[in-house]
Amino acid sequence: MVNGLIDAFISKLSSAFICIDLDNAHEQHQSPFFSSLPPEVRQLILESVLGTCYDTRKRYNRDSIWRRPDQEAPLTSYTEVLNTCKRIYAEGRLLLWQSSDLVFYFIPPPERPPRCTNPFRLERRLKALQWEGLYTTIRSVQILCHLTSLQTSSCLQDVLDLENLNPRTVVTTIRHTDFPGWKTDEPLSISGTWVSRCILPTSVNKFVLEIESLKRKAAQVNYLTKTALQTWFFRRTDGSVLTADVSDVTVSEWQGRSTLNDRRWIRDESLPNELHYHITKLIFRPRSWRCALAQTQEQIPDLTVPSYLVTRLSSNGASVRVAEHQFRRMLIRHSQTFSTPPLHESTHLSCPGSWPEEKFDRADDAEEMDPSWLFPKLDWLLSEPEDTRFGGRQTGYYHMSRRQL
Repeated sequence: MVNGLIDAFISKLSSAFICIDLDNAHEQHQSPFFSSLPPEVRQLILESVLGTCYDTRKRYNRDSIWRRPDQEAPLTSYTEVLNTCKRIYAEGRLLLWQSSDLVFYFIPPPERPPRCTNPFRLERRLKALQWEGLYTTIRSVQILCHLTSLQTSSCLQDVLDLENLNPRTVVTTIRHTDFPGWKTDEPLSISGTWVSRCILPTSVNKFVLEIESLKRKAAQVNYLTKTALQTWFFRRTDGSVLTADVSDVTVSEWQGRSTLNDRRWIRDESLPNELHYHITKLIFRPRSWRCALAQTQEQIPDLTVPSYLVTRLSSNGASVRVAEHQFRRMLIRHSQTFSTPPLHESTHLSCPGSWPEEKFDRADDAEEMDPSWLFPKLDWLLSEPEDTRFGGRQTGYYHMSRRQL
């Protein structure tokens, strides 16, 4: 869940590794922090201080399609403690990475937060640390991706293959709006092809699969989760197999706004202006006693729900309503994300996911999703990138990383 102003969070992580001569560091015996506390306790304190947390000053707009319980605001990390003395810096610099949670949106704009983590830029930072002889581990990595892209592209594996990333937990979240047929209320299904291709690094000891849909589709979500529990597994590069157990399943619900960016989904409202969601979380862990599943099963099966669980809604009544001009104003702010600000211009005037106050002078009859005004500054996204990893042209991360060099 790391989304900061121009990857500010990654910059903070990287700035923690500056050239400091630690050979002449003061022992700081006069400080109770060092003289009274054992190293294990100091490590716990530093992990708590340096760990990522929500930047509550920059909450995402409540009607943005990307806002949900675990993505309410960009994450940040407070690194000021590393500037107090060399010994604190020496003990805490790697803990800053080890206490970090990273999120990747392999979703084209405007369905992802502005200024979200650019994997190409992160890759350069990780390589720089490796050249200095510093090897990191990341607490968790979360992948948010349209199901079609997850099943047909290598974006998940591209992240897992990043050198010096070494995540301990990988979370893949399939949201209600990530299913390809969510707009037409199609039955839920998930292909197993991406699971077959996925090879986890040896650092991963937990893979979390989150499946979310509307509460009225709870039976479908539960069926997919139960089938995945019984038939799915993930492999690691060392040959280990991660499988799930009944005790690793949790179920939760949440309510959010029925306006998703530019549309109010009246069809799916459980209450006026509200949608009710059902989420299952399935955790896969290394288990030697279930390795027989991987040995006897050659292919990961697809997840499809039987017809008796599918209930079609009546076609009568309103289904979707355009949400005035709010989303259009937000997109103008969003499109400015990709432009280079003038020298000395502050980049902290806008909040990711916020709506600008200034008026737009676009005709009222303009098509809501007309790219000519949505992203007038993104013509370079139309060209095929030299490096097609991390979603290629669809996400535009390569082009944006080149502009930031």
